[in-house]
Amino acid sequence: MVAFVHAASPTTAPLALTKWRDGLRDAYADADIDALAATFEYVVQHAADARTADGEPLAERALGTAAILSSLKLDPATLHAALLLPLVQARVIDVAALAGPFGTDVADLVAGVARMDD
Repeated sequence: MVAFVHAASPTTAPLALTKWRDGLRDAYADADIDALAATFEYVVQHAADARTADGEPLAERALGTAAILSSLKLDPATLHAALLLPLVQARVIDVAALAGPFGTDVADLVAGVARMDD
């Protein structure tokens, strides 16, 4: 079963992140959860006020996608990629810039999914 997370307003986004983090505790190690939270913070910092084509804030799209994938208990690298993908799709950041802070595996995942969107 897949659960959908509705976009939260900017004032409730921290609550959505906390709820998501709490839900990760059953399937992921604390270090992975902390790293995923740091990735989300990176997204928030770089997304600023950027929005998707349909008007959803990038950070909210990223968190919603990662929440769906974490409910499927996918590996942490996939969740990092899901968080970062909206930044690349919106051309806020280039995928090559992700290899340094997140590793080549995550950058390659983001690049592969972004190519499917072209």
